[in-house]
Parts: sequence; structure tokens; C-alpha cells
Amino acid sequence: LVARGRAALAAGAPTPADWARLWRRLADAGPDDALDDLAHDWLLSHEDHDAWAMVWQALLDRTTAGDDEHGRLIASGRAWSSGREAMGSFAVVIERLLAEGVRDPDVLERAERFVAGADHPLLAARLLARATPRVPCDAIAARLDAWLDAHPDDRRAEQIHALLDPLAPDDHDRRAWGPGWHALMTRDERRRAREAAIWQRLAVDAASGAELAGRVTAVVKGGLSLDLGVEAFMPASQIDRGVIHDRVPYVGRTLRCRIIRFDHLARRVVVSRTAVLDTRRAALIHTVQPGDWLDGAVKRLEPYGAFIDLDGLDGLVHVGEISFGHTRHPRDRLRVGQRVRVRVTEVDRDRERVSLSLKDPTRDPWLALPARYPPGTWADARVQHITHYGAFVEIEEGIEGLVHLTEASWARRPTTQVGAVGQRVRVRVVRIDHARRRLTLSALDPAADPWRRFAQRHPPGTPVRGRVREHTPDGAWVTLDGPVEGWLPGGPPVGQPVSAQIERTEPDERHIALTPAE
Repeated sequence: LVARGRAALAAGAPTPADWARLWRRLADAGPDDALDDLAHDWLLSHEDHDAWAMVWQALLDRTTAGDDEHGRLIASGRAWSSGREAMGSFAVVIERLLAEGVRDPDVLERAERFVAGADHPLLAARLLARATPRVPCDAIAARLDAWLDAHPDDRRAEQIHALLDPLAPDDHDRRAWGPGWHALMTRDERRRAREAAIWQRLAVDAASGAELAGRVTAVVKGGLSLDLGVEAFMPASQIDRGVIHDRVPYVGRTLRCRIIRFDHLARRVVVSRTAVLDTRRAALIHTVQPGDWLDGAVKRLEPYGAFIDLDGLDGLVHVGEISFGHTRHPRDRLRVGQRVRVRVTEVDRDRERVSLSLKDPTRDPWLALPARYPPGTWADARVQHITHYGAFVEIEEGIEGLVHLTEASWARRPTTQVGAVGQRVRVRVVRIDHARRRLTLSALDPAADPWRRFAQRHPPGTPVRGRVREHTPDGAWVTLDGPVEGWLPGGPPVGQPVSAQIERTEPDERHIALTPAE
């Protein structure tokens, strides 16, 4: 493949961009004088193509500053930049020349003209770092000062300050170069004074172990970046006591931390949140009492409950303590990061475990339940979930009751539920067990009981007719009137009409005994 690539380079790729990409791919394999010679020859004949900058910069990267080849390439870049301000790769070449320390007046003037007509704040800062009394670029300094005013929170501002930092201690009095420089250097002096005060304060805080508040600005390799007035680094292991797999949710949050490493000369501040959390955890576990109300944030959701961060101490809200109503999964009512107020229900100081509840006993809806819904009261409800023995319905927030399968239909052996999940239904309160927090409900109206009406119209001995619905070895179930059925010993096959008479009626048990007609 390498040999084929070399052959393609020698023959000439379809376009200059294709040739440059292929050469760069082969050159990445390591030093190769033959490839470098090909690139030098190609540069001489393709100066009017944007791909020229890619090959030139790659060749520059393969040399060492100070050697002859490096100097020849810098001279080639200076010559190429003349008259090519309109080309797309001009910014790449001019920025590299400035980064290499080029201060030729003609190069600076070309860069000044280009930056004046484009939005390149970083290139402007790099140009100002190379400006000279002969080419002071005062208009660019004024423009960059205005840009910093308009973009105080732009992360590029830090890079701009880093490029301008070396200018303050040198021998040039740039304030005399023009009003733009005067404004820019005055700004820089104020910034340096503020930073010096911040570093002095941080030195005191590092020595005393004081708690600090820093806003997380970004996720960086190995941890988080915080703003303490200056940039600080929080390693991933110092964010929390457990392993943090996703650090993105921390961006934008303000975290309490403590400095664990401080180096003013290297401008490096390392902070820890776990140091603060451990201190607070030790204090909380010995002071918190059952019944205390605390503020916290949802840290993790599990099927059995929600873990709450109490700013140093983790507590568990069992799924049954999230709401007075039924909660299938904590995620149905809570989300990670949500701020909540919780009540301490139990403290295990030896195991450092705290049980919590989101329920306020003074607002328990069950306290007013007997007065609001005495037995016999009808209420509108919504079906929450269904089991094989009935449906749980909610008559109001936190109040759920069971409509047993037998209370959903008048049939002797009902198979249909009172409704589907989410459906609105009308139910009647049958019984309230306040001690066990159980509410028995029914969808049936006793006044419309077909079994009782049938028993009233058909005393024992009354002849009746029906049709066999189900046959067993001992007898048959005979449909008499709607859901009303009777038991007849023996009996004909299923579907056959039959004549019988009432032997006994038990409407409360939904049972009617039949005997063969005389």
C-alpha cells in the first residue's frame, strides 16, 4: 500500500488537495527524505492552491527550529504570504509565521490588513504579541479591546490573555503606540491586579483549609474545571465518594470544595469536593435526629428507592416513602439532580445510614379520609394499576383503594376489571381501615343488585326457566336472568333449555339452588 501511495504521488493525484492528503498520510509514518523532496518540488508548482499551506506546515513540523531547512521553509512562507490575503489558507500560514516569531514589517502589515477585515481574535492577539514600534497595529489593539468587552465569558479570552501576558514585563512602552494600545494595556493591568489579589486570597485559603465555592465550567480530561476567579482542577476521584461515570451533569453547578494542591508559580490549583463532603458527613451523622427536615438533591434512582445527597451525607428514601400514593418506580416522581426537602425517619450512626421520607405527616390525606369519604360515598377515580384479583384506583392524590374483582361485576364468577389503566371510573367507598391504610371500594350499586331483586321476585318453590351455561359431573349452572345463575343437580348438556324451581336463594353469596321441575 505504501508503494502504491508513492507511485500515486509520483504520477500526480487528481487534485492538489488529494495529493496533499495522500502525502500527509504517508509522511505521518515517520521521517522520509524522499517524501520530503517530493513535497518541496510540489510546493514550487502549487503555490496558488489552498492545499499548499497543509504541506508547508507539515514540512515545518518535521524540522527543528534553528536548522537550515527550518529557516528555508520560514522564508518560503514569508514569500508565499505576499499578495495571497484572499486565499482561504492565508490565516493558517500567517498564524504559523507569527507563532514562529516572525517580525518582518511586510509580514506584520499583511497580517494587520487581514485581521482588520476578519473576525480572528486569537490571530489578532498573536499579531499584537509580535507588533513593533514600526508596525504597532494600534487599530488591531483597539479592536481586540472592544472584543474583550463584548465577550467577557468567551473561553478564547483566556487564550488571548495568555498570548498577551509576556508583553507586560518587556522593555516596550506600548501605551505610547496609540490609544488602542493604551486601552488594551490598561485593561491588562487591571486584570493582572485582580488576578494577583485572587492568587493571594487562594494562598491564604489553601493554608487555612477554608471551604470555597466554585462554578464548574467544563468537563476536562480526568475531572472538572472550576472557576475560582482563576481556573482550578478537580480530579474525578475528588468529585464524590463514589465513582462518577458521567460528569456532564456537574457543568454549570456550584460546588463546595477545598484546595488540596496549590502552586502559584505553575498557576495550578487542585481542589477536592470529597474533603468537604467527608467533613460534613461526620458532622451530620452525629447531629441529625429523626424528625429533622433537611434539604438535598436526588443523586441516584433505584427500583427500591431514591438516594438523596444531603450535602455530604447520603440518605435513602424508600419507594414507599416517596408519596402517600402508590409509586411503581422512583423515576415516575423524581429526577436526578432535583432539589427536595426530606424528613429523617431513622438514623443508624454505627453503619452511617439515614432513612428519609418525602411525606409530611401533617399533610397525610388519610387523616381526613373518614370525614371526606364515609362508607357509602361515591367518588370519581382513576385506575392506577391492575392485578389478577382486582384494580387499584386513586380517588385523590395519595389515596388509593382496591376494587376487588367481585366488586367490578355482578357475575357469580367475574372476569372483567372495573376499567383499564388510566380510565376514569365511578366507585363507592365500602370500608376504611385507617390503621392498615386500606380502602375497600366497589363499582356496584347495592340498590341495583340483580341477585337481591331476583330473590325478592322468586321465593322458594317458584318455577323458572333457563339455559345451561356450564355442565360439570355433579350438575349444571343455569343462566336465569342476566348475570344471575342457579345450580341444578344433574341437568341436560350445555346450551339446552331447562325448567326448574327455586329451592333456596342466597343473594349475599350470589348463589341460587334449583331443583328439577315437578
